[in-house]
Amino acid sequence: MRTTLIYSSSGYALRKARALIWAFLLLLGAPPQALAADAEEGEIEEVVVTGSFIARKLNQQAQPVDIFDRSTFEQLGSPQTVEIIQNTPSISGTLNQSEQYQGTGVATGLKNINMRGLRADRTLVMLNNKRIVNAGASVSKEQVFVPDVGNFPQIAMQRIEILKNGGAVTYGTDAIAGVWNFITRDEFEGFEINAMHQDIQDSDGDQSLGVIWGTTNGDAHWVNSFEFERRGVLSIPDRNLATYNSTELDDPNYWPLGRSSFGNPGTFNNFDPSAGANPSLVDPGCGEQYRDGSSVRGMHNGVSGCGYSYMPFANIIDEQDRFKVFSQVKLTINDRHEVYGDLLWSRMESVYEGSPSYPPTNPDAGNFTWVPTHNPGFNAILEDIEASGDPDAVAATFRTAGGASWFGRSLAGEGPAARFPRKHETLRIVGGSRGDITDLISYDVSLNWSTTSADLDGLDVLTERWSHAASGWGGVQCNRPDTGSPEYDVGPTAEQLAQGCSYIFPVSMAIGAEAGDAFYNDPELRDWFTGESSGITQNRLMVVDAVFNGGTNFDLNGGEILWAAGAQYRWYESEFSPTGDNRVDGPDVANPFHFLTTSVSSSLVNKQYAIFAEGIFPVTETLDIEAGLRLEDYDVDRVVKPKLAARWDAAEWLAFRFSYEGVFRTPILPTQVGTSLELFGPVGEYLQISTPIPDSLDPEESDNFNVGVIFNTEQLTATLDYYSIDLSGPFSRETATCDCATKVTRSGTAYDPDAEAGTPGSPQDVSYIETELINGDGIETDGIDLEVSYSIPSDLGVWDIGINLNYILNFDVAGELNPETGEQTGRAYEAVGLYNVRAAALPIEIRSMPQYKTNAWLGWARDSHFARLYIRHIDSMKIPESFSEASKFPNLKEVDAQTTLDAHYNYSFLEDSMSVGLSVINLTDETPPVAPHEQAYDAYTHNPLGRQVRLTVKYQI
Repeated sequence: MRTTLIYSSSGYALRKARALIWAFLLLLGAPPQALAADAEEGEIEEVVVTGSFIARKLNQQAQPVDIFDRSTFEQLGSPQTVEIIQNTPSISGTLNQSEQYQGTGVATGLKNINMRGLRADRTLVMLNNKRIVNAGASVSKEQVFVPDVGNFPQIAMQRIEILKNGGAVTYGTDAIAGVWNFITRDEFEGFEINAMHQDIQDSDGDQSLGVIWGTTNGDAHWVNSFEFERRGVLSIPDRNLATYNSTELDDPNYWPLGRSSFGNPGTFNNFDPSAGANPSLVDPGCGEQYRDGSSVRGMHNGVSGCGYSYMPFANIIDEQDRFKVFSQVKLTINDRHEVYGDLLWSRMESVYEGSPSYPPTNPDAGNFTWVPTHNPGFNAILEDIEASGDPDAVAATFRTAGGASWFGRSLAGEGPAARFPRKHETLRIVGGSRGDITDLISYDVSLNWSTTSADLDGLDVLTERWSHAASGWGGVQCNRPDTGSPEYDVGPTAEQLAQGCSYIFPVSMAIGAEAGDAFYNDPELRDWFTGESSGITQNRLMVVDAVFNGGTNFDLNGGEILWAAGAQYRWYESEFSPTGDNRVDGPDVANPFHFLTTSVSSSLVNKQYAIFAEGIFPVTETLDIEAGLRLEDYDVDRVVKPKLAARWDAAEWLAFRFSYEGVFRTPILPTQVGTSLELFGPVGEYLQISTPIPDSLDPEESDNFNVGVIFNTEQLTATLDYYSIDLSGPFSRETATCDCATKVTRSGTAYDPDAEAGTPGSPQDVSYIETELINGDGIETDGIDLEVSYSIPSDLGVWDIGINLNYILNFDVAGELNPETGEQTGRAYEAVGLYNVRAAALPIEIRSMPQYKTNAWLGWARDSHFARLYIRHIDSMKIPESFSEASKFPNLKEVDAQTTLDAHYNYSFLEDSMSVGLSVINLTDETPPVAPHEQAYDAYTHNPLGRQVRLTVKYQI
């Protein structure tokens, strides 16, 4: 075991550190024009603000902390959590609206935060300064698990504090990109009810109802909250961002993505995948419009001749119901001590809707299913061909072979959409005591226990049972012979069919057939060959915190030295129990499904210990310097990180701040092979992605710098910050398209991306892909945050104008650090300003990243009236040349910029006990710019909901 103290992980960071430190020293050497004027004692409360456990006035913070308080929240029409996240410029690449085809279907309804585009698991989420357990479902293809901030009842929130410079020294692992701390109304008295309806075209919209009740009885405060949220379904076809049902490849409305080469109708092939394609037969019904979708001819260079679009069955918003309960209590014991506690319970039920069925692309399914010529449906097609003269002897080829390899799926364009329920439940209990040990020393000791479960369900075809049904030997009551017997090759007799054996007819004549028709597919037979892929993930987190802080009775020129110190113990456990046909005893068991994967029960336990200390040193009346250190001891190693920050009040209206922090994230190694499904661009199909268990992972480590200037007058408040983050060894999964990923072919031939379609080693020969979980290529990013607010009093009221901007200067994937030479190795990739999704040149996963986002506003307030107009702008993004499906979009070179308007009005009456708010989101009904993704827009960046009208009503007594 080793202990490391790392101040910089690259020459880049060292150079930047020197430049920033010299700039800061020059600032210190400049003569101050005036001393900062402190407010009178008690006018500004000393509080603990996110980023430090030392209590100070709000206007004395040395680190960049944004505070979004309740009054602003209510004036803006009580926006949903997803809106607050989406409208924060420093957030990039967060998936909170549509999880399908861009994130993971199991994340339906989960809400997460992605500061600086560094991925959601690098932003720490807390509730009242305490951690909460990660959700039981991954929010990205990299198998990232993070807390679900949708669990927090909004009616209980007093404010949200956002630390934008990392906070690992104070809070420990995960606080690399920043911290979001949700603070509740712990001293609320009275009763309040808040109702909201948001109208969304083509949807039932969103609704919420919140109630909070609080009472004070002597030395006790007790506050209780309840909230219910409902999100209505919004389907992708209803939004009409692309035309998915066009069957003509030269149609200008034809959308090339979201289409599978496996359809129903399908294609009958007589070929050996290891030898190349031979004659094939496209179902005569291919190209027809069916109930919910259409089939399409000419898919993928003839490897399969009939496919369809699965997009008409997917949603932008899946139906979601959330129930939230929060109870908080504080009890004063005496003048020095109080005990406190809170309880959070949340339940979210959602239904993921998607493709009616899946194709047989699992390795054990062989990428096709066998349909014998004695199947009445297939036989009828062959007979029609033979009756027409069969000039190419196609039918004879299949007769000789005794059947065909069918490229198709159980259900396709005829629908209906598959419905997979997801259920998440979270419980969190906190208890603690805080107060004063002496006149100099305060304490806060707490125990935090939280647990969450995710019960996820799915359906898929069982390959063996499908084969039985295609051969006529399907059904519960069927007395099937052995698959290798001659009897199996000829199919059941009429008597055996009458006794319970059944055929599935994988032909177009069966689509829409009714009971009694010759090619009617019995739903009971479909239920029989459909298996369940389900499982329950249970995560548990226990945290013991002991924090002490106070003064020293030792003064410098600017005042008393203040300090904080503490210790933390964290215990984390995760258990996964497969509950359906996916449950197997080991990794070598054959996969029973066409498409989904098998699972084994697994569990892991992780323990971490930490101690930290920090101090504030008021060197002069205008200069404070902060320093801190944290040691974190986890299962296999230790890491030590420092923090240094300073604030200099150069004048009453001008201040400068500087901070450096060494941040980190400790690894938790998985105990089973990770599996996911991802679109493989060269063939346009979703394939199984397998991620082996890594032997070891080093901690992620980052050097975070921030230099800022603050202007503050009676009317003007402005902050300008430059930030720099140098992340080394980030946990990541190799991308499926990069050269580093291993492509496993059915033929056993080495993968050759340039091989002719259908030949050994070609992209179409790929059976599955192996991608390693690694300490990946380092990331270096820097940028500018600008916030300006200016108020103008007048006879008509108070006007305010402002802007909030994040501009990313660089976001470079630089390569791994060679431990011997200290130089970067591997490829470099500049991600800023690019639509990075499925860029083949990316060695690790990076999401789309516009160079800048900005919110500008004009507001007005008078008496009981408040109004504000926002202009929100998102920069355009170029589509990189390495985009893995560039050939399908020869004329689409960038994702355009988008500008939208939001308008809010709030009126209070009945002596402010009641208020009504009206908001119009996306006032001009702008559609999101076209992006080369299945749903035709970038769900990581843009809002596809169109114009939304929200009405809120609040009543308080």
